[in-house]
Order: sequence, then structure tokens, then C-alpha cells
Amino acid sequence: FFFQAEDGIRDYKVTGVQTCALPICNILRKMMFMVGNGSGTSFNCVHNFGTEEVVTSVIDVSSKAVVHPSVLVSTLTSVTVEFSNAPAASAYKLTIIG
Repeated sequence: FFFQAEDGIRDYKVTGVQTCALPICNILRKMMFMVGNGSGTSFNCVHNFGTEEVVTSVIDVSSKAVVHPSVLVSTLTSVTVEFSNAPAASAYKLTIIG
């Protein structure tokens, strides 16, 4: 499915409506993982979305601050999150949207 949206062009030299087709049929999915075990620094999280087009967010559970570890889209079905120091058990919440 597509819908058309005006691009905002208003000029006396332009006739008609300038439009673009935007897809609206994609379904977004969300998965959350508690990350950290007190010893490891790398965590592979399997989402099974079948795409590399994902967005991630990592939040420190205790402070609610957004943190920025290294995130690698490992495969079409997983991402790997890497920290410089081993986080405590379930210290971070990883959200994957795709």
C-alpha cells in the first residue's frame, strides 16, 4: 500500500501537485533483552526479524541513561552488543526495532 504526500512546493511556475509515494505497509517489530552477566563484554541477541534494517537503543537500568556501546548487525536475525567493561547481571536493557 502507498499513499501520496505533497512535498510542499508552492510556486506560481509549478502546475499540479508534486507528490511522492511513501510505503506504509511495513510492520515494525520490537524485542527487548536484559544484557549483562558480570563477566562477558559481548552479547549476541537474536531477534529473528530477517533484516539488517534495525534500530537499537541501550538503557542503563539503574540510572535510566541511554548508553552507546558498540552495536554490530551480525546477521539478518541478530545484533551483537559490545561493552568496554563487563556489565553487571541485567544492567542494561537492549531494545531492537525492525
